Amino acid sequence: MRFARAASWLVVAWTWAGAAGPLAAQVVYLQNDGFSGGSFNCNLSVGANASLAAKFTADPSQYPYTIERVRVLGCGGGFDAYFVDLYADNGGTAQPGALLWQSSQPYLINGRSNFNDITFTSEPIQPPPVSSGSIRVVLVNFKFVAPIGFGVDTDGINAGRNYVRSAGGAWSFAEDAGVSGDWILRLGIIPPPVPVELQSFVVE
Repeated sequence: MRFARAASWLVVAWTWAGAAGPLAAQVVYLQNDGFSGGSFNCNLSVGANASLAAKFTADPSQYPYTIERVRVLGCGGGFDAYFVDLYADNGGTAQPGALLWQSSQPYLINGRSNFNDITFTSEPIQPPPVSSGSIRVVLVNFKFVAPIGFGVDTDGINAGRNYVRSAGGAWSFAEDAGVSGDWILRLGIIPPPVPVELQSFVVE
């Protein structure tokens, strides 16, 4: 049912090329990649109905957090549609844990070598808050035009934190599938506010 209705629910992910986007003061990005601008490699291996994914773990002080957006660097030209899935990911295996959330609609991501931001304001059910542990963020291709490429960094890959899933559903660590760097895929979260320490003064 999810894929059958997708063509009428396409949402365009917004793009940016600058150093900061909306809500930059509130949103904190969890990332595995070391990309900070400049060169990156474009990986074209995620084909029709396949998926790429990354594992994210927040600092202890950032729990519980809410998920505000997903940011990914598309490349290779063109555009295509992708669903977003969230899984628990505490087992250390290529296979993720329990499914936590799925987007109800696919999002159009472009391959113009810039960041695409996927926000969830149009979703009828928002992603759940995360109180502990690691989660896996998955982009699932829904072939609308043709799959695009995705950026990977150039300083090697963090083992066990990047994944691919075949169109048939088989999970692999990205390094075992020949991916050379970390996916430039990031999770935008809103951590709890920092407590304000109140001071008392005695007026004489």
